[in-house]
Amino acid sequence: MNFSNLHYPWSKKNKNGDGLEVYTNLAQWIPLSVDPFIDIGYVLLAGIDQNDDCDDATWGLYNMIISIQPKLEDVLEALSEDLSELQQFTKHLRKTINSAKTNDTSSLKAAISQYVKEDPNNTIMLPKNKSS
Repeated sequence: MNFSNLHYPWSKKNKNGDGLEVYTNLAQWIPLSVDPFIDIGYVLLAGIDQNDDCDDATWGLYNMIISIQPKLEDVLEALSEDLSELQQFTKHLRKTINSAKTNDTSSLKAAISQYVKEDPNNTIMLPKNKSS
């Protein structure tokens, strides 16, 4: 998939030259700033279709994503003309979101050991000294 052929001035090229850098960065923030369990494909399709069957929660998620990257709406409109391109785009976003969640989880697992109580009866919980 190559987004550089969309000729959008805001579509920066990443090191692969595919123009996805802006949207990859957006996708990395979605689990932290919007919803960690979002079905990005469903939300974006609901936003593109703008149908009345969409619930308020989905509209809210869509609007939050668009508020982070307003130009995404134009990209989605252009991609909606070719369903396979849209599916590839949402697949890329989904993969990036899942990767971001995995990185966050592994960081948490590494850091949580600093806060495990040596004595469970002790009411004070302090981080363990890194040198010990």
